[in-house]
Parts: sequence; C-alpha cells; structure tokens
Amino acid sequence: MFRLTLLSSLLGLSLGLSAAPAPDAPEPTAETRAPTQLTGPVLKALLTGHLYMRDKAYDKAYQAYDEAYRLQPSPTTAQRLWLLAVKTHNDKKVIQSVERWEATNPEPSETLSRAQLAGAIAARNPEKVAQAFKQLVEQMPEADFEFFEGALSLLEDQASFTSASQDAIRAALAKDDHLNALFVKGLLAREDANTSCHYFEEAVKRFDPKEELSDAINRAALVCWEAAPDRAKTLLEGYIKRYDGVLSTPDAELLLARALIRQNENEEGLALLKALEKRFPDTRMFLYNAATISMEAQDEAAAKHYLTKYLELTQEEDPDRYHADDAHRFLASIYKRAGNDAQAEKALSQLTQGQHAATAQKERIRLLSELQRHKEALALARDGMTRFPNDKDDFGLLALIWLPYASNANDFARDAVSIAESAQSAKVSYLVVDVLTSLHRTDLAQYVLEKTFPAEAEPRLKDLAKITFNIERNEGMAASQARLDELFAEQPMDADVLATYGKFLVKKNRAYEGIAFLHTSLKYQFNAFRALSLIEALQNSGRQGEANSLADQLIERTQVPLITHFARQAQGKTP
Repeated sequence: MFRLTLLSSLLGLSLGLSAAPAPDAPEPTAETRAPTQLTGPVLKALLTGHLYMRDKAYDKAYQAYDEAYRLQPSPTTAQRLWLLAVKTHNDKKVIQSVERWEATNPEPSETLSRAQLAGAIAARNPEKVAQAFKQLVEQMPEADFEFFEGALSLLEDQASFTSASQDAIRAALAKDDHLNALFVKGLLAREDANTSCHYFEEAVKRFDPKEELSDAINRAALVCWEAAPDRAKTLLEGYIKRYDGVLSTPDAELLLARALIRQNENEEGLALLKALEKRFPDTRMFLYNAATISMEAQDEAAAKHYLTKYLELTQEEDPDRYHADDAHRFLASIYKRAGNDAQAEKALSQLTQGQHAATAQKERIRLLSELQRHKEALALARDGMTRFPNDKDDFGLLALIWLPYASNANDFARDAVSIAESAQSAKVSYLVVDVLTSLHRTDLAQYVLEKTFPAEAEPRLKDLAKITFNIERNEGMAASQARLDELFAEQPMDADVLATYGKFLVKKNRAYEGIAFLHTSLKYQFNAFRALSLIEALQNSGRQGEANSLADQLIERTQVPLITHFARQAQGKTP
C-alpha cells in the first residue's frame, strides 16, 4: 500500500504548505534586502553552501556561505551562518554571525533575539545572557515551555557556562509565579530530584482543586517522576487523598495512571483506570483520556472500549464537544492497525458535520487511497473544495495528489485544469502550471495562469507561475532572470525557486548548472513532475545513462502507471 508521504511526493505537497521555506529566516525589509541582481559567484557560493548543509558537512557549508556573505551581505545569509556556527559549536563564529545579522537586519525580531542570546552565551557574558533572557521573557505572557527547553539544550552545549546561564534564567523568571514558570524552574533542577519535585509540589499547592489540572502540572509531575518516581507517586497520592471528596474531576488520578504507565508499571496504571471508570462511568473527559493512556500502555482493546463508550455518550449532543472528532479518528486508527479497514472508514464517515468535518474528510481520503480506492479518494477531494471553502487549498492539493492514480494520459492535463478551476487557489494554480509546463502543455498553462489565480493571490506564487510559463515559451527571459535572482536572494533553499531557476538555466543553454539546480530542488523536496523535467534535461544533454537511471528510480518510487508513461516519454521512449 502507498503511504501518504510517498503519494504526496508526487507533487511535493504537504497540506497547507508549498515548498519548505528556509527555517526561521527573517523577512528582509526594503532597506536590508539583498540587491535583486545576484552575480554568478554569489549564486555559486549559495548553492554550494546549500549542498554542503544538506549533506551535513557544516564546516564546508559555513565556508561557502561566508564567501557569499563577503561578496554580498544579506540577513538571510547571516542567519544561515549563525545556524551553522551553532551546529559546529564554534563560539567565535557564533559571535561573528550575530554581529553580521545585526548589521544587515537591525530591526528586532524573535529569531534575532534568540541568536543574540546564543551570541551572549558564546561570548561567556553573564550580563548579556541575563539581559537577553529578560528581554525574551518580557515578550511572553507566560513562560514558554519549548523556548526554555530549547535554551537549556543550547546551554548544555556550553557546559562550563551552564551554571551562570541557569542563574540568568532564574533571574529572568524571579517574578513569574505562573505554573508554567514553576515547571521551567523544575526543568532547571532536573538533575536535583529534591528541588525538581519541590517545584512540582509548589505547582500543586497553587492549583485550585475545583479546576482541571493544567498542562504545566502534568509536565512538572513527569519531570519529578523521572527524577524521583517514588516521591512523585507519594506527592500525587497525597494530593488525591488531601482533596478526597473535593475534586470534581479525575484529572489527578489520570495523571497518576499516565505516570505509572510511563514508568512501565502498566498493570497498576490500567487497574487504576478500571477503578476510575466505576466512579466516572459517564464522564466523557475521563473516557477520552483513559483511551489515550491505554494506548500509551499499548492496550488497544482497552482504548477501543473507552472510545466506544465515549462516542455512545456524544451521539445525541454537539459533535464538536469533548474531542468527538478526534475520538472517531482515534477509533479509526485502532481499527486500521487491527486490519479492519471497513470499520476504520465507517468511523471516519461519521464525521460529516461540525467544525472538524473537513479534517475527517481528509482522513477518509488518505484511508481510501491506502485501500487503492483512488477514484473515490479523488471524488472526496473534489467534493471538499466545494463543501469546505476555507480548506479549498488543502482539498485542491489532495485532488492533485490522487489525480495521477485516477486519470489517464489523454485526460490528465485537462483534469488538472478542472481542479485549478474548482480550487481557485494560488497554491493549486501554481502547481498546475508547473505540471502543465513539464508536460509542454502551454495552451492549458496559459488558461490556468490567466483564469484561475484569485485576485488576492500571493505575488511570489503567481510570479513563479508566470516565469515557469515564460521559460517554456522562451519569452521574457531577461525579466524572468531578474525576478528569479530576487526570489533566490530571499530564499536560496526554496525548492520551488531552485526548480524554476534550474529550468531557466537549461533553457539558456547552461544545462550543467540547470541540472545541478534541478537535482538540488528534488533532494530538498521530491516532486515527480519536476523529476520529469530533469530526466528530459539529462536526455537532451546527452547524459542518457543518468536519464535512464533517474527514470527507473522515479518509476520504482511512485509505482503509478501514468508517471511511468510520462517518464518514458521524457526519456524519448514513447510507451
């Protein structure tokens, strides 16, 4: 059976996203953006850096990006240098890259602030570390779990400076008495069981027993459990006993059951759930959580039992309450693992109304495709574009994913156009233009370009579509290069930009460079139709062996008759 990751790779799609952007790259301002015209040496340095970074040769990648920065400073390149300096644990380079980033993009931003924190740590400057933490904490209404966990990981790489840096975090959190802050302080002391559990105990004391336990207490308990499981169990049991008859929900007992199971005490944890069920037989919150905890214990029968009871209680009520949509999907996943595909689809088909009906329909499409029922999956995707206008991007992309499985070579291009017409989405229209030009159907590509892009379409996507179209017709090449240079300067690791630039270079008789760009785009984000363009470029450059090898790999990877047909065509072998 095909997996979604393989299927979506036909068009290089993930729901709601186009090609992956450079991670955490700040948006350059008009004043700081790199000049639109990139010279050949800069392009070469950026591409070389990208290739080395992809292969995790971080020192060589740093050298290449450093050359690009020296030739043409930009905040994006400085940010790449900072990422690489952190990965190579080179304090001097971390400091230098932050200074470069500040010089080219002085406007404050969260990503820049975190880079400045790394620079302060690398410089062994406790005052600057404290200042950076203080500035970041002030931007947060409450302590941020993920940020502090990430910061602690960064600090652990600087072992000789960890103590002073932790002091800075404590200073930054000194006046923060939120439960989240107590959890962060517990994390800081996780090597000290007594202190770690102390913060958990403090969090419990501040908790109102008439309310549900917060996620902070949940996570703090598990940190304490890792450090001193016996004490954590005693604290939880003491809390439950202290508020016996007062607690309005089974949260604390559920937390204890989860903690037991995470310590591989499955029998005791599952027994606690059974005892709780007698006290809370009709409490949906309990039943749903009991199902998730049972799955952690790998007891699918118990999870199915709790979910079934849960859904029986929600049939007559608002389906959006108490995670009813999640429960149907959860139950479907259990049936799927058990090999009962019919029951899995039945569980998903229950979700046809409510705010999560669109999500359920996407799940059904995935399941139908795994069952090789591609035409039904395509029909549901097309239906979703009409029924769920807020999700038309997602359903349009899903329709494109399944179209190669449910269409033939004669109808495929026009079927793709009809999807673009229905979706009226910039993302979908851009990809359809990309596919059509790969198949040399400029007549249909022009129609999509002129008729299906919404008025509010993102300029970047429509510009890429126009460039792709012009490249195929060998028109407006100077303007295309100018815009490509600008896009490449902003996002040199963007798969869409790399692929389009590759096609441009091939058309300009710079096949060697163009093939390198197309290869890089495919390695960054696989796309079957762009692979066809690369096969054709290799074929036309006399590199028949490479073209044949890539075609064979594409056919093996997709196992879709339509892609096989197009791959053989691109090789010059008409099926």
